[in-house]
Amino acid sequence: MKKRHIVSPLLLLAIALGWNIVLRAKTPVATAHDLKQYTAPESSDSRHPIDVFQLGPEAGETENDVLTHVPTTIYLEDKVRFVVDPKWGLGTIVHVERALPITVKDGRKTLLLRTWANTVEEVLVDANRPLADLDKANYKRTDLVVPNMTIVVTRVAKSQLTVKETIPFETVEKQDPNLDRGVVKVLEAGSNGERTKVYEITREDGVERSRKLLRNDVTQPPKNKVVLKGTRVKIGKTATGKATWYDLCCKKVASNVFKKGTVIRITNLANGKQIEVTVDDTGAFGPEIIVDLHPSYFQQLGATLGQGIISRVKVEEILNP
Repeated sequence: MKKRHIVSPLLLLAIALGWNIVLRAKTPVATAHDLKQYTAPESSDSRHPIDVFQLGPEAGETENDVLTHVPTTIYLEDKVRFVVDPKWGLGTIVHVERALPITVKDGRKTLLLRTWANTVEEVLVDANRPLADLDKANYKRTDLVVPNMTIVVTRVAKSQLTVKETIPFETVEKQDPNLDRGVVKVLEAGSNGERTKVYEITREDGVERSRKLLRNDVTQPPKNKVVLKGTRVKIGKTATGKATWYDLCCKKVASNVFKKGTVIRITNLANGKQIEVTVDDTGAFGPEIIVDLHPSYFQQLGATLGQGIISRVKVEEILNP
């Protein structure tokens, strides 16, 4: 059986690089210091580490074959360099410089990216997710990205909303002595007005967050409704005489001149004070006494209870109470 010679990977690298090699007994072919840039390279950017893999000839003679033997996942965005061309059949050293793993959350979408961008803004541009003027992110646009960073984007939009509101008209009542009491007449019909409000709506990721009133204009003023209410009283029977007072439970107005249920207007002819009451009792006995009143009614006519009698009152039957 033939004896198999084992050659150091460092020597293979030196041969592959075309170095002039002079072999001397007990003299190293190449030192680790000389070949450090190939076996343990330092990245110019610590955010992009370089993984080094040394593989023997059995890994294959094409780059694709070799990559299938690399014991790690290599992503499309990673930069791969073969220090020794595997087609020489000497084995090879593979450098894999890693792209930055970044997560971007944009609304309801989450993107897992591997990038060579330097800043947050560059990452979003490369991902076709640039920030518009009002948009926000959890980092500044100029912040440097680092491995495993999660960038959260909030899409901000402003719009205007116009709202029409009705201004209801009011009803103004005016008393009219030329109309009988109880008669209501519309002098002027009313009409509603209109108010226009313009809001600035701010939405974040499609959800309304604020509403600011920009304008509040009365575009059409309302027109009041004017109603005439009659105050003219229709008078029936009339009597003039005296009024007294009495205090009887549950009864307030007694008269022998006007029957129970009649609405009457009583005027104290001495002072002009008037009340309107309903007869609910019979009585009022005595010369010229036409009505007997509850003490409260008696006092409303401007008399005192000690006075006992109002010597001259006019009592009128109201036909349109």
